[in-house]
Amino acid sequence: MTAARGPGSPRVAVVYPIPFGTNGTYGGGERYALELARALARRVETRLITFGNHPGRSREGSLDVRTYRPLLYVRGERFNPLSFRLAAALADVDVVHCVCWNTLLTDTSVLLARALGKKSFVTDVGGGASLTLRRWLPIDRLVDGFLLIAEKAREQFAQVNSRAKIIYAGIDVERYAPPATEGGRRGVLFVGRLLP
Repeated sequence: MTAARGPGSPRVAVVYPIPFGTNGTYGGGERYALELARALARRVETRLITFGNHPGRSREGSLDVRTYRPLLYVRGERFNPLSFRLAAALADVDVVHCVCWNTLLTDTSVLLARALGKKSFVTDVGGGASLTLRRWLPIDRLVDGFLLIAEKAREQFAQVNSRAKIIYAGIDVERYAPPATEGGRRGVLFVGRLLP
């Protein structure tokens, strides 16, 4: 399936501070942002925005991947890149979806989305930085929705429960279909982190 490009089709930016892979990190949050962007790109025009030491722009099918070199990392933390290119990267999208709540990048993206008249959503995959604007500004009130990946996350986001939905992280069953066997198999193997 290719991304819909009709006049009513929304354009989505998925924002995550660190790219997945050799020029970034092989981590779960980075993988989640990439896979979310890939899945969205099959349905709507999607751009993945990340920050790292190897800037560039590429296409992966219908997904537009943009990695910007930050001006600096606030407090030296990779989760807090600062870049003036963010505003331009978000200017022509309709929806901004941030995938790491506790960062200046998410705070800035939400503020820019509000200023530019765009919808903003947040999914938190953990991690974050030691400095955010949420200490001083009610950023959570500006977010249109919180798309949580676990029921346990409701406790962390209890103050915004009316705007929170649980959307469990899924699996691409077309890509990861088990091979057919004569006798069949019973059971499931799960590999993951042991967090609530």
